[in-house]
Amino acid sequence: LGDTSSWIANGIPAYIQDASGPVPAKGRFPACTIASEKRFISNMGLALGKQQQARDIIQKIDAELQAAEKIPAQRVLFVEFLNGNIEVFGNDLLCGDIIRHYGCSLVSYSAPFISQEEMIEMQAAKIFIVYHGGEQQKQAALAQLHNPLYKHLPAVASGQVYPIAYKQIVAPGSDLLGTLKYIKQCLLANPPQ
Repeated sequence: LGDTSSWIANGIPAYIQDASGPVPAKGRFPACTIASEKRFISNMGLALGKQQQARDIIQKIDAELQAAEKIPAQRVLFVEFLNGNIEVFGNDLLCGDIIRHYGCSLVSYSAPFISQEEMIEMQAAKIFIVYHGGEQQKQAALAQLHNPLYKHLPAVASGQVYPIAYKQIVAPGSDLLGTLKYIKQCLLANPPQ
């Protein structure tokens, strides 16, 4: 559809969220970060004449980020099973910035897609399964890890697998606060006894 400059040149006001690229920080797309999400919220506040609401949302996000809970360092994987492919969400996406903020490390690859052989070698303490849609799609995504090949993975063996909606980690905008709280809750969760 072009970029904002072509639309603006034709008299149509346009704004594109920094973090809305298909593979941010690859090619011409900026990195997706907590800061870029906060900038989007601020920009939307300006564009819609809701600056105070935007400041309130950002203040709540900042308070959540400064909360004092000590999260144990751990390796975390964000993965999506998509049409027979396995996509790993890497460090240059919002989930990478969130995981770094909480003092953990994200399992990441230089290419977004990995093989099943690479997947069975994952040594992540927590796995977030990315899904699109509602409850049915969430359950179908989680079922991917019922494959016997994955039963030995540390996160699967200890029950530390968590669903996360795509919209929670790709351009969540004003819903960023909920994303931060959910990821932190999962990182703090202890394995079942």
